Amino acid sequence: MIALNPMAGESPSMESFCEQLRHLKNEGLLDELCVVSVVHKSYFPFSSEVYRERQGEIIKDIKQSLASGLHERIPYREIQVLEAPTSTDEDVVRTIGKWIFKKRTNFLILGVDSNQSLAHGAVGGVPSTASFLSPVPLLAINVGVSPEEEFNGPPTVLLTVDASEPPSLRALRRFAKIVAPLQPRIQLLHVLRKRKLLGPRLRPVANFDKARRVLIETSQQLQNFGIECTMDIVKEQRSVAHTIVNYAEKNNIWIAAVTSPVRDIKHRLLWGSTTHSLLGHLKCPLLVLRTS
Repeated sequence: MIALNPMAGESPSMESFCEQLRHLKNEGLLDELCVVSVVHKSYFPFSSEVYRERQGEIIKDIKQSLASGLHERIPYREIQVLEAPTSTDEDVVRTIGKWIFKKRTNFLILGVDSNQSLAHGAVGGVPSTASFLSPVPLLAINVGVSPEEEFNGPPTVLLTVDASEPPSLRALRRFAKIVAPLQPRIQLLHVLRKRKLLGPRLRPVANFDKARRVLIETSQQLQNFGIECTMDIVKEQRSVAHTIVNYAEKNNIWIAAVTSPVRDIKHRLLWGSTTHSLLGHLKCPLLVLRTS
């Protein structure tokens, strides 16, 4: 399921986005695609009454615009325009989520432009909100870069593991189901965090021994799902996200995957979100799997 902004059909980044989708489709990750967009009356520069009167016409125009933007660039089955109860990111994502359940889709696919700041700062924006609320794995694609050329041999998928919050068995099962048919190389990575000023009382920091133990356990769990992998532990540089981004670029990673625990707004305000930072800086596609 591809989620597009109502104005995406006129975006200059549409060609790059579709090019990335074609690349992932050719590699076997994506199958049949559906397109969804979400609107709300506050998106338009006229009154609620006018919006209601013209709603059918507006939705038709949005569908035509999206179809024009996608024309011959990527095959899709249908375009659906939904209406959210409010214009908040949470309601937009929940509206998409309900449609996803009906369609029984495997992914929610969003485009992210690393050349533009994500909307609403460090704790908001539809991509960041979807990483916490999407009922299915989120696949975020950086529309500001071109896809890698064909790989010499199997591509590498990077699964980052936080030893302080290990991935759930459900998340690993989903990950294995997605990547197993592709037969890529799987690389597990843990970033040893620096100890922050507030100390480990508020946020536990795993040492090397614990990180190694968690990676071994994760590897064994993936082996039970038929997935073989290698492991690596590196020290945090400027931030965990910066370290992952550098690692992905140096090792020619095809797709990076993270598991995203469910956290409330207070946690996100205090600590920020590694996933959110990756959305804005990672060049390769980012696969986000919720831990619950």
